[in-house]
Amino acid sequence: MNIFNKILNKFTFLKSTKLYQFTQEIGYSLVIKTISKLFSNKVDANLILLSAYGGKAFIDNTKYIFQYLVKNTEYKVMWITNSRNLLEELKAKGYQVVYKFDLNTIKLLRKAKFIFSTHGVFDVLPIDFSPNTIFVCTWHGVQNKRNSSAHGPIKYGKLAKYLKLKIVNENFIDYFVTPSGTKKDKKLIVNYFQISPKKILTTGYPRNDILFSKDLELKTQIRKKYKIAKNFKRILLYAPTFRDNSFTAKLPFNQEELIELNDVLKSSNSILIMKAHMFEQIIEFKNYSNIKKASKNTDIQELLCITDILITDYSSVYCDFLLLNKPILLFTYDFEEFMKKGRGFYYDFKQIAPGPLLFTGKELIKAIKNVHNIEKDFEERRLKTRRLYHKNIDGNSTERLLKFLKII
Repeated sequence: MNIFNKILNKFTFLKSTKLYQFTQEIGYSLVIKTISKLFSNKVDANLILLSAYGGKAFIDNTKYIFQYLVKNTEYKVMWITNSRNLLEELKAKGYQVVYKFDLNTIKLLRKAKFIFSTHGVFDVLPIDFSPNTIFVCTWHGVQNKRNSSAHGPIKYGKLAKYLKLKIVNENFIDYFVTPSGTKKDKKLIVNYFQISPKKILTTGYPRNDILFSKDLELKTQIRKKYKIAKNFKRILLYAPTFRDNSFTAKLPFNQEELIELNDVLKSSNSILIMKAHMFEQIIEFKNYSNIKKASKNTDIQELLCITDILITDYSSVYCDFLLLNKPILLFTYDFEEFMKKGRGFYYDFKQIAPGPLLFTGKELIKAIKNVHNIEKDFEERRLKTRRLYHKNIDGNSTERLLKFLKII
């Protein structure tokens, strides 16, 4: 399986071929389903399994559910990963972890009472789930940009249904989590994911509970983790979205602008953390004292927790950050290109933008200098857009979800 994945990562075009899609959706799923039926589907009421991003990372909503369950309950809670490095890393922390492509994992999935994922069934394995297993898709971002076709209805859905493969959303998802309580959000989810509206839970995203933490020690530890010196009074985070038309990160600054930006940061005793999307390449900033990069698998919720100013573009990260009602700068340097080649938006982006749209490096630097006025000028817009994306603003999303499921 690792060799197969290496080939796909090297020759990414293969993933768009019909042969790959058929093999992934039907062939692979049929094999896994057949193997899984060799094991008992008698559910263990104490077993809860979680995974994220296809098993590649320990982040997002499922990470925070996992940590809550481990800390506060007596359930047998296990993480599923396809990364050997992550497996060893989590085991070293005392967590129970299993390798995704293992017969024992199939056996565990067959008897789990609850399974939580960020993307769907392929975070774990497309087994023949027990009818008594509850599968919860927490998802990984609000409905702001139009969803990628990679996450929607599968291409061979009719054949999958005929073969009784539980890879069609409606056939394996018992609950789908969203932070928004609007009718439009629910309609978007129903239409795109093709699931019943009865399965939608507006409990909020568990990953956002950390943003409400008053624990100063936690924030101190996060600064230490990311090697942010105590002397920096202000933290700026730049977190652009993934762009469908490019697999490499494009730096929207020239050298002169980077030097000026670094000087502005110095003068205000600030540091800028560059967090390129985890699917893009990382950029080097070794020559700039007040600019540093975050690794591609950094937990962005931890960074948001200590961030004073967010710089982003079309990414749903701003929707999470709205909970803090802090200033947001929208560096939309490729707005026209993104509108033409990107996915587009479910809402009028300019109408709901919680901060100014900035199109050049010079405009961004000027906005950073003027951020105090921008914070005041856009407060009403931030609060209005926050109401659009968040039904609950209280930091209790994990408990609300687990109480609904009667886990706690």
